[in-house]
Amino acid sequence: MKKNISLHGAYYPNNFGDVLILAIQSNWIKEITGKEVVLPFATEIYRDQIQSSRERGFKGLRNSEKLIYGAGGYLGEPNIKKWLWGFRFFLKHYAPAKYASFKKIKYAVIGTGVGPLTNIFTRKAVVNLSKKSAFLAVRDNESKQYLKKYGVEDDKVFVTADVALSLTKEDLPIESKQKGKKIFENISGPKYGVHIGADIDSPVYGSKIKMLIDECVNFFNKNKHITPVLIIDNNNKAQNKAVNYLKKNIKNDCVVYKHNKDIWETATVLSELDIVITNKLHIGIVAYALGTDCIGFPYH
Repeated sequence: MKKNISLHGAYYPNNFGDVLILAIQSNWIKEITGKEVVLPFATEIYRDQIQSSRERGFKGLRNSEKLIYGAGGYLGEPNIKKWLWGFRFFLKHYAPAKYASFKKIKYAVIGTGVGPLTNIFTRKAVVNLSKKSAFLAVRDNESKQYLKKYGVEDDKVFVTADVALSLTKEDLPIESKQKGKKIFENISGPKYGVHIGADIDSPVYGSKIKMLIDECVNFFNKNKHITPVLIIDNNNKAQNKAVNYLKKNIKNDCVVYKHNKDIWETATVLSELDIVITNKLHIGIVAYALGTDCIGFPYH
């Protein structure tokens, strides 16, 4: 009997939210099945953070009993570079299902976000992937509505909650809690997190992001007793640009927190804040689950 369960997701950049939700699901799979988890096509960053079998690629998938399409919004396109995303979708996300079907390995879709899909080719592929899944549970009602609109039968699609909502403070390892709390040990008074996960210079949504950032600057400059905590959960050019702009214009002393490889430390940091302002899903959901008020400004 095959000893592994494969877990697939959007596991390419070092994105805090994507690592966290797959780590949670990996733990569930191990607890329920007693089997090892394989991350067939993940980067080493994910393998380092999520304890998994060292098997990889199609060989890892072939040696697995089942395949789980895990949490993440990777069955829906971004609002820029849609055709490029569609091309990559076939290589990254459609190929595992096709291979599993060819090898008669059953797969399920659990906690995944779907849509929108304007490209007819990727839309047909997602519909095909969904219809052939042994079990299909998307992470929100919007995803179900997209699938119904594209032709998937209503009774085929279940709706579950976002995986990150299951997180509690008790789930955070003691060592990571201590590291996260230490960051704020010399700070008294309220701590407000700001996380901007989008490009301030984007021609599509840059003006709205700039308006959000400028409102944050104005707020902090009028409230000197509040410590701004500027969060980078994916160390890319856009997030660093936003943080540098905030640091330059906010007169208060700021704390800059960059997520590295400890998802539980970053979760602890979010739990220690009084409020977090973000335009990104899993910073907001994790903060909310851990008892921190969240003000969300989605840009999709």
